[in-house]
Parts: sequence; C-alpha cells; structure tokens
Amino acid sequence: HHRVHHGRNPKYIDRNYGGTLIIWDRMFGSFQVEVEEPVYGIVRPLSSFNPLTAQLYYYTVLIKDTIAAPKWKDKIKLWFKHPGWRPEGLTPNEPPPEIERETAEKFDPSTHHKKLARLFFFIGLFSTFPVLFLMGNYPVSVKVIPILFVLIMLSISGVFYNGITIPFLAKKSSGSKNDQRKLNKIYDQPRTTSLIENDFDQVNHRKSS
Repeated sequence: HHRVHHGRNPKYIDRNYGGTLIIWDRMFGSFQVEVEEPVYGIVRPLSSFNPLTAQLYYYTVLIKDTIAAPKWKDKIKLWFKHPGWRPEGLTPNEPPPEIERETAEKFDPSTHHKKLARLFFFIGLFSTFPVLFLMGNYPVSVKVIPILFVLIMLSISGVFYNGITIPFLAKKSSGSKNDQRKLNKIYDQPRTTSLIENDFDQVNHRKSS
C-alpha cells in the first residue's frame, strides 16, 4: 500500500503515509486503494540529480514567495502553513495534473561520463557507513568533515548525471571526430524520456528481432 504515497497521480497525493502499519491511514482517513500503478515522483519534478538541489530547491521557492507576499503576516505564515498554501496576492497553485505511465516523462539527460557518475555515487554511498555506524561517540565537530565529503561526492555524481561534459574526457570516449564536433556543440543537452519507452521498448525490440 505504501508505494501509493510516492506516486504523483492526483488521487495518490497525501495518501498512505504509513510505511509499515497502514492501519493509521485507515483510522485517519488518508488510506487510498491502489487503482493503477503509480507514476513515481513529485508533482513538479526537479530537472536535476544533484542532492543539494533536491534538498534546497523548495527553500528557494519559499524565500521567493516570502519576498513576493504583500503582507508581513503572510510572509511568516508561509513557513508554518501546510504545503501548497498560498496567501492573498500570490497566484494560486494549479491542481496536480492527471498523468499516465504511457505518456509520463522523466528527467533523463544523456552523459558520456556515466562511469564517473557511478564511481562518485558509490564512493559517497559507502562513505556513509562509517558516519552512521562507526562515529556515534565522536563529537559533531569531527563528524562534519566526513559528512561534507559524502555530500561533495554525491553532488559531483549528480553533476555528471545531469549531463555535464568534460571536453577532454569526452574526446577520449568519442568514436570519431564528427562525434566530438557534435559534443562541442551540444554538450549533452538533457532530454525527456517516456517511462514506458525507457523501461520496456528495448526489451520488446529484442523479442521482436
């Protein structure tokens, strides 16, 4: 039941909070039966794999709304009201659009540095284990350095996954001079990919051939 909570279909928004005991959702009226498989993600997806962007994006939205709100009391309320609340004077949020897996698109930038992206990701991932399990008795001042290291590794990985190209590395991985000219022009502009196309088309192509 809980995977419904991670869908961005309108009927699944703010539903099935309980990760283990769904009884709480039944008690408080937030239970939703899964009608179709959810399209996972947030209502307005981020076009970035950078973890810092993911953590800080909505704070920047709140800051912009706080500056734009005409009344001082609304500037304060914005930080304490429920998600989606908008004060008078600001454009109301649009309701979540209907979405289907067949037509949904996800952020899928091309990159010539997938190996580098994965390398930095796994370095960051495995670096979290000593922070979580071996540094419990250390003071916070000591923990700061490894925590920053983890964030930097994951951020670098996100930069590569976002499609950033290092020209001299791309040149080594490029198959021809013509490919390199295209890289110099395009520099891996992000593209959107259908969820169905991304997940299943290659398998169906192999079966048909």
